[in-house]
Amino acid sequence: MKVKKMIDDNSNVFIEALEKNDVNLIKKIPKAEFHNHSALGCDRKLLTKYGVHIPEFEEINSIEEMDIFSKKYVSKFTKTEEGFKFLIENTVISAINDGIVILETSIDFRFFKFYNNIEQGLVFLKKLIQKYQDKISLRYDIGLSRKSYNMQFEKLIIELIDSRMFSGIDIYGDEAYNDLSKFKNIYKYAKNMEMKLKAHVGEFGDTKNIINTIKYLDLNVVQHGINIAYSKEDMIYAKERGIVFNVCPTSNIVLKRAKSFNEHPIRFMYDMGLKITINTDDLLIFNSTLSDEYLKLYSSKAFNAKELNEIRIKSLEY
Repeated sequence: MKVKKMIDDNSNVFIEALEKNDVNLIKKIPKAEFHNHSALGCDRKLLTKYGVHIPEFEEINSIEEMDIFSKKYVSKFTKTEEGFKFLIENTVISAINDGIVILETSIDFRFFKFYNNIEQGLVFLKKLIQKYQDKISLRYDIGLSRKSYNMQFEKLIIELIDSRMFSGIDIYGDEAYNDLSKFKNIYKYAKNMEMKLKAHVGEFGDTKNIINTIKYLDLNVVQHGINIAYSKEDMIYAKERGIVFNVCPTSNIVLKRAKSFNEHPIRFMYDMGLKITINTDDLLIFNSTLSDEYLKLYSSKAFNAKELNEIRIKSLEY
């Protein structure tokens, strides 16, 4: 009963915050995020405290152009162990500051290139969970780049899976590199270890790519997947399988995968009864917090306040 009352109280405040356009109040309400890249997930405001300034980017039309921007301003961190750890921890702090109480964030497998054995890297990730356990439920995905991953890393990924430090596994990057065969064994192994199986697909690729990837890798979760909205038949299939779609509206709009918030495919996905969550993708790049995402969807009239609160609550249950 106490839990239900707390949810009801938060619901009233969340709805009121949306209606009053009060992003600071939205930040105080518990939320969950499931589509977040740890090396790019921190708030720019935190980095300015360390003298790091990320400019607003000009028009970006592709993942490759975004990668160029990222390499120019962020790669100086990911080139060193301490820089990588700095970004990961600030991603967690940014989430806490935004009222996120459940965070699934991907750790790129290349983070472990800094260590002679994976245990050294795992110690840091474990300490991070312990350090912030009173404020956030922190869960890690193993991040696999479509372009950078090849079979020589399979032994490493199996070690990471066996560590039990990771609750999920996720393929990301340019969908043009769509050779899924190199991931097949890893995903089968991860499934046997009861991990959450994710993949970025359907942001640039069509709905056929989404369904093929779901079937081939036996996915539980699709990152983005917005182009499924163009096929009612495929949406029905995904709904029957219980697939969760972790959607990132600002990211999709900036990369011109959607025209605007009130025309975003997430509305069609919601109306079809698909399981959806709202996420930031790369906060450091797109400069839009999860609270901002909710408020933008409300202000654009893509959703009303009660619908967004429903999405928020269901996200906390996934």
